[in-house]
Amino acid sequence: MVAQKTGQGQALPLHLSEIPPLPQGGMEDLLEKNLKLIIFGGKGGVGKTSIASAAALQLARHNKEKKVLIFSTDPVHALSDSFDQQIGNEPHLVQDGTDNLYALELDASQMLNNLKEEYRGDIVEVFDKFASSGMDIKFDKEVMEELITLTPPGLEELMALKKIVELMKTSDYDLFIMDSAASGHLLRFLETPNIVREWLKTVFRLLMKYKGVINLSRIHSVESLLDLSRDVRKIQETLANPETTEFVMITIPEEMGIREMVDLSSALRNLKIPYSHTIINMIIPLSDCNFCTAKRQEQQKYIQSIESKVNLVRSKSPEVTAVPLARTSNGVNNGVIYIPLFLHGVRGKESLNELAEIIFSKGRQNG
Repeated sequence: MVAQKTGQGQALPLHLSEIPPLPQGGMEDLLEKNLKLIIFGGKGGVGKTSIASAAALQLARHNKEKKVLIFSTDPVHALSDSFDQQIGNEPHLVQDGTDNLYALELDASQMLNNLKEEYRGDIVEVFDKFASSGMDIKFDKEVMEELITLTPPGLEELMALKKIVELMKTSDYDLFIMDSAASGHLLRFLETPNIVREWLKTVFRLLMKYKGVINLSRIHSVESLLDLSRDVRKIQETLANPETTEFVMITIPEEMGIREMVDLSSALRNLKIPYSHTIINMIIPLSDCNFCTAKRQEQQKYIQSIESKVNLVRSKSPEVTAVPLARTSNGVNNGVIYIPLFLHGVRGKESLNELAEIIFSKGRQNG
């Protein structure tokens, strides 16, 4: 037994025996599923990139017949750091000893800027033709330029997934793993496809005013808008299909981590996005260190809070209960995976393999 001093000088007993060891494994079912898209999401700083990278390595090794692509939509690209090699805006083979894992760091902001410039050029050309004929279209031109400039929230994220939809169409890759941006960006993406579709409808409505005067089919950006509209629908269908998509929630045993987990869980449930696994990362291992034990005891109440909230989510989402589940710290099965805080940074093949072992291995325990 060790003791922690309170502000009043009283000692609170801390019993190592009172803190249960944490089981390993819990995501083994993902190795056997014939999924098309796995999304790893959570608040910033919870270890999404490391966990997604480790999972990608294991999934590629287990499914050697499949080409796996892990991609990042985070403006702060960390896949290069995680794999300890330069990635970039085109798929690169990951140098990990396998020949079927590729990585891609999408520059969604640049893709969106390119799209805006393409549309803006067409707008100027089309409306200038009307101006030269003496027609008063100044207001419509200004409205259209405003619509293009003030794009709806979430469009950058949609541009990233638009690129992935294009890659899916080529059938070059069998499994896509998404290392998402922080949950604020992800929530914005998940909750705004309908807003984007309304934005597109407004653009089309304005263009249709002139369909009898100009041939809209000859305007390249109109075809691009039609493609984007179709891709938005395709994205919505893909995200809501439990046969093709799985979302993995990542959190940490802290108050803010739990709050963002609850918000994201609610959004996933409302959007009917399949969600069966919750990873609690950065758990302090059991040790004889007084400070570490005190911090771990503090974490334990948050771990139990996460477990209870996951149980609540599962009770409201009966479609996820058929998934093989990990055993929680209280001995209850509910799909929670526990990852200890690493003493070293998780970077490169060796560290990622160590992390993958914890995520996917059955029957072992860690503190």
